[in-house]
Amino acid sequence: MVLANNALTACFTMLRIIIIRVCVKVIVMARFINKEKLCLGKFSWQEGYGAFSYSRSQIEDVYNYIQNQEQHHRKQTFKQEYLDFLKKFEVEYNPDFLFHFWDE
Repeated sequence: MVLANNALTACFTMLRIIIIRVCVKVIVMARFINKEKLCLGKFSWQEGYGAFSYSRSQIEDVYNYIQNQEQHHRKQTFKQEYLDFLKKFEVEYNPDFLFHFWDE
């Protein structure tokens, strides 16, 4: 079990590193698009984000959720799900400051 926990910790560490690298590339890409004038007006990424964390004991649930996400989103829009998460995690928010949902 200790070996499995160490492997899991290593996986989460690698995932964090990958996420940071992706964020850096997104920022660099936006600068490139604007510098090269590849779109009309100024290109910018949507401001804000949402992230929710789960404990290791819930890893199987998270895995199953990801595996069935396409089917799940046929029943509920991303916006509905996001607002449900905010409620479930007791996150106070102002609807005026939520990001734009593509499924609206």
